[in-house]
Amino acid sequence: MRRLAARSLVMQKFIELALPKLTPAQCGEIHGALRRVLEDVMSVMDDVTLPGAYHAAFLDKTNEMLRALEKRQADEA
Repeated sequence: MRRLAARSLVMQKFIELALPKLTPAQCGEIHGALRRVLEDVMSVMDDVTLPGAYHAAFLDKTNEMLRALEKRQADEA
């Protein structure tokens, strides 16, 4: 659990540093690609029994990332 938390922290800090450097066009491209990839992941997750808390956390983080990309794209457009 500690290893997962540490990895999550590093990834979150990377996102916070990298997101402001992206252009609106890059945010749009990443948004579309991320949505497609995560939809594929969700379809695989449907075939595996996972706790509800996992699904909730996954969807929360997914929506957070997609909203951040949308905001960045709109702020700079």
